[in-house]
Amino acid sequence: MNRTRWRLLVACLAVIGAAIAVAGGSAGNREGDVTFEALPGPGAVSYGENIAYRSTFDNTTGSVFTQIRYVQTRPVATLDGKTYTAEIAKTSCAATAWSINTKNDADPTNDEFVCNAQQQLRPDDAPAVVVVVWTIPAGITSAQGCDSCLKTKGSWLIKERKSTNGNESFPKEGPIEVSAQLLAGQGSAETLKAGGYELAACSGNSKSLSTNQAISLGNPVTSSFCLPPFETSGVNVGIATSITELANNVHTSEVCIAALGATCPGANAMDFDPSVVTFEFRVWDAALEPGYKITQVSHNGQLLPKCDSPEAATSAEGCVVDIIQPQGNPKIWTIIVQAETNGPFTW
Repeated sequence: MNRTRWRLLVACLAVIGAAIAVAGGSAGNREGDVTFEALPGPGAVSYGENIAYRSTFDNTTGSVFTQIRYVQTRPVATLDGKTYTAEIAKTSCAATAWSINTKNDADPTNDEFVCNAQQQLRPDDAPAVVVVVWTIPAGITSAQGCDSCLKTKGSWLIKERKSTNGNESFPKEGPIEVSAQLLAGQGSAETLKAGGYELAACSGNSKSLSTNQAISLGNPVTSSFCLPPFETSGVNVGIATSITELANNVHTSEVCIAALGATCPGANAMDFDPSVVTFEFRVWDAALEPGYKITQVSHNGQLLPKCDSPEAATSAEGCVVDIIQPQGNPKIWTIIVQAETNGPFTW
């Protein structure tokens, strides 16, 4: 009898051990795909503007993930020996689900944004998505900007989130680092580009985005635009925007205002119909060909009518509010256009 009970006990222990081994093997096979990108992208943002980071996490294994958490380090840049840190402006993470982990010190470069994104992520679920928008300091003193000095890292954690487990952090190789370009501000050496992520319409006399407005013969074209009110949707908490002027072309400005969820440049355009975006371009007269006068404007290759003309009602590309001829010295042309979508604009 005792020998029989012993055999039953051994058999039970064997079954329990096998169950533990299967559970452990399943956990060891956890797989997930992570993306992490800057908006506008490839990352380029002007001093004082916003930059957004979007990360996705897809469960590509056979088990259910629980306690899904997203972590991103505070974006930090070092220029001319000075360190600058971004401030959080907005996130798609629920208001009660995110926090800033200061690591119990006063050094902001150590901070992490933490979002408890969702409780579960099944293999058949759509990828988890988090967007975090950060504001770049306006008081950066470098006149040159940088190519890729703004850096941040993003990763996802699940379950107990123990690094020692080896299968609860994604990507398994470690957080993804994204570097972005900082575009110097007004009065700087940057005269051709601007980038940002807009959260709302412009107000008062402000502009949504502008290139360097210190117009001169060395910076003969300046561009800016003002967005009307717009609605966001889900994780798309704002709009990626950029402006690109050409170094050797005083007749063109390329404006990108991306559709929700898209990025700049070259993105699907946001359509503000029935509202319009107001664009303003200034051109240094001495940089134009001798005797050249700006009398018309094209948008996406189509000549624009005047806004007060009958043709404006049927113009798909917008209309010209005014072309203000130069007065006094220096001579500067001012072009004001309204359109439901972005550019390029030529004159």
